[in-house]
Amino acid sequence: HLGVVYFFYEHPDVMWHWLDLAIVVFGVADTWFIPWLLDEHRQHHIGVRVSLVRLLRITRFLRVLRLVKIYLVEDFRWVESKQFQYLVGGVIFVNAIVIGLETDIKSRNWWYVEQFLLFFFVFELTIRLRREGCTFFTHAEDAPWNWLDFLIVVAGVVDAWL
Repeated sequence: HLGVVYFFYEHPDVMWHWLDLAIVVFGVADTWFIPWLLDEHRQHHIGVRVSLVRLLRITRFLRVLRLVKIYLVEDFRWVESKQFQYLVGGVIFVNAIVIGLETDIKSRNWWYVEQFLLFFFVFELTIRLRREGCTFFTHAEDAPWNWLDFLIVVAGVVDAWL
């Protein structure tokens, strides 16, 4: 009875429950069924199998919808916590050290470190914008620093990802 309520009850979360189920089913199919399907000894119609594999792998985008749901529902109250502020400050400190090290130590691995740091800063900026809305740019005390953060992250994204 609980399963019926979970998937068929008139509640806003029912759609997200179905999405969760689809993510799990397609994930299991992608992990277990596709290798079995692509086994050369199973069938001789490779065209049909490849088409089915591509169709199942396209469904990976459902995972992005799950992240969108979290973004829309969560209030991100934890962004204002001291622990998160310390984390952000620590990442900024590490970023400064990395910039210094990059000038002296040549390595292809710096690109991966930079991508991780930029992703973190985009994540932090995105959740802060979601939490604070337009006041992120207009709050009297923090507005100049928020604008600086915003411009630095946007410049980093344009430089690295566009």
